Amino acid sequence: MCAPAAGVDPAAFERLFPSRFLSFSFPNPLPFPGNPYDATLRIAVADSPSPSPKDSSPAIAAVLVPHSRDDDWIFSTPAGHFQLLLVLSSSSYLPISRLIIIGDLPASSPLPRSYSRPQPESNRSSLDCFQESILPSSSPYALNLLF
Repeated sequence: MCAPAAGVDPAAFERLFPSRFLSFSFPNPLPFPGNPYDATLRIAVADSPSPSPKDSSPAIAAVLVPHSRDDDWIFSTPAGHFQLLLVLSSSSYLPISRLIIIGDLPASSPLPRSYSRPQPESNRSSLDCFQESILPSSSPYALNLLF
C-alpha cells in the first residue's frame, strides 16, 4: 500500500463537494521499463456539479489517460475534466458523483500533439496492481468504482 501524496490530506476525499476540482502529483507505483507512464503521475479529482442522491452511495469513475494524450484539453484542464464527467454521467445508467483521472503530467506545450492509437496490450494484472496502488488513496469509495 502506498502512502498518500505529500501535501494531500486523505480527509479531503471523504466528502463530495459540488464542482470541486483537486489535482496533485503522485509517484508511479509501477515505474518499470515496460510501463509507458512517467515516474510521477498527475491525479485529478472532479466532483459533479450536481449533488449526489442522499439515499445511495456515490458512484465514482476512474480514467487512466491513454499514453501520450495527457496534453489533450479533455485530460489536461479542469473544464475538460468536468466535460468528461458530464458526458460519462449522461451515458451511464448511474450518475457519476466523482471522476478520478490518472495520467502523466501535461507538458506546457501550446499546441496539442497529434495522436495515433497504439495497438492494445492485454496486461490486466499490471492495470489491477496500478489500480490497487493509486485508487484507494484517492477515495474512500474505491469499492464503488466504475470501470
